[in-house]
Amino acid sequence: MTLAMDKVLLSGRVLAAAVGGYALSVVICLLLGQAMELTDREAQTFNSMVFFLVYLVLVIVMFSIASHKKAILGMIIANGVVWEIWYALGGAL
Repeated sequence: MTLAMDKVLLSGRVLAAAVGGYALSVVICLLLGQAMELTDREAQTFNSMVFFLVYLVLVIVMFSIASHKKAILGMIIANGVVWEIWYALGGAL
């Protein structure tokens, strides 16, 4: 693999970890809040505390995968599956 292609894949991994991890963290917190049937105030407190932990774990996992392509594809698939579950359960933003 060329150096330029490796830089592109690394940039893709960083973007997938930052943006994809953020989106996945949001939907995971929304699902957990909905499953726990929290009030608005409790859900807000819960989401603020849990969001950063989930986001941190996702970013660590993204960079622990050896292959750039597998990490990027994994984040895309994970977001697609979890967001689809959210919408199937009637969730709305």
